[in-house]
Amino acid sequence: MAFSKAVLTEIEKVANAKGIEPAALKAVIEVESGGRATSKVDGKDMPLILYEFHVFYRYPGLTDAQRSDAVSRKLAAPRWGDLPYVKSQSGRYGQLARAAKINEQAAYAACSWGVGQVLGENAEWLGYGTPKALAEKAMEGIAGQIDVMLAFVKKAGLLDELHARDWHGFARRYNGPGQVDFYAGRMAAAYKRHAGAAWQPSTRPPPMRCVWDRKGIRSPRCSAKCVAWVITCMWTAISAQRPGV
Repeated sequence: MAFSKAVLTEIEKVANAKGIEPAALKAVIEVESGGRATSKVDGKDMPLILYEFHVFYRYPGLTDAQRSDAVSRKLAAPRWGDLPYVKSQSGRYGQLARAAKINEQAAYAACSWGVGQVLGENAEWLGYGTPKALAEKAMEGIAGQIDVMLAFVKKAGLLDELHARDWHGFARRYNGPGQVDFYAGRMAAAYKRHAGAAWQPSTRPPPMRCVWDRKGIRSPRCSAKCVAWVITCMWTAISAQRPGV
């Protein structure tokens, strides 16, 4: 799904104000949001959310009674994947409303918000104070959603990766190490499309590839082999320069 012209214009406006290349910001937002910025819920344009049962369960402000109540109502679970996601946005906002009756802040913390899909539980870390305050910023409109996303990007130290169009580096930290190539590939393709004739390659070198693992240095076993190989090479070099060794 493609963003409307109004949404793209808003992204450009924020990008220019923040000193970010518009095409790069558009690429990241498109991939993270799936090309959708809002959804109609009770007749209002609302930011997209995803209700995470395990995040509600682990919220530190919950009492044991509240946690048990949420579990009995299928609004909380101890592990990711224990309960299936609701597909519709109206259904997810319904979950939010029901969970808020048990513990309001836990409910807002359990949702990922807006085009950047930033979890509400990050609110204090990002400077919003409470999960509800983060959610309210996302509800202000597209600019508010981008504000939340860029707060995370800045706090996570990813502005350099974004400026350098280092999609592998960005995806590894923003989306996690599990699907780096998948997200990086989509961001690179989206950037090329949005940049058009102004397309520029990444200013960062491609990720290191390990001779023992064609997928790159991702596993402890592979990393251990590489470290052992480096140590062996260093020892060999040192030994060659030491008489009698």
